[in-house]
Amino acid sequence: IVAILDEVFSAIATAVANAEKSLTSARELIESYLSDIFTPQGDSWVETTIGEECQISMGQSPPGSSYNSDGDGVPLINGPVEFGGSDPFSRTVATKFTTAPKRMCKEGDLILCVRGSTTGRMNIAGQDACIGRGVAAIRSDRSQAWVNVYVGFNRKAIYALGSGATFPNVTTRDLAAFPLPLPPEEKAGLLRTSSSPSSTRPSPAS
Repeated sequence: IVAILDEVFSAIATAVANAEKSLTSARELIESYLSDIFTPQGDSWVETTIGEECQISMGQSPPGSSYNSDGDGVPLINGPVEFGGSDPFSRTVATKFTTAPKRMCKEGDLILCVRGSTTGRMNIAGQDACIGRGVAAIRSDRSQAWVNVYVGFNRKAIYALGSGATFPNVTTRDLAAFPLPLPPEEKAGLLRTSSSPSSTRPSPAS
């Protein structure tokens, strides 16, 4: 029995190692593909910044006394607790509410964590909501899908913007100055979102 178990465990360990190697290779392939997409090629690209292309709204926490879980007021997004999943393109969920909102986001905005250890994590706003101090909303009227994927690809770099202090904190100025290359229309079309509110992620065009 021991010999059989040793053989089974050895096979499992080999399978796990192979799976991890395949996953690493897949991630490297995706990273390489996205890096190619985001690399400006030719004069038709526009070199701009997130601040020039997008509206950035930094969250502001409402009074704690206004919080509730009964659905009174508007949904509140404070951070990953309200994220719909670990997938950065998941939609936020309404689990907490406030009757005294300070700053609002719109459905479809990119919600980015800007404080603490979760800095750089993101989701897409599932509904109009109040945004708390730990997050920012980023909105582009003409290239939201492109901005979503670009920010997602650069989450580590965005985290690094605020990692110099003991408590990471990315400011409006940091985000506004972050480079954002905009491609010609035909290349931007590689990334698209469905017009349906239920859509959660940009996908490669067919």
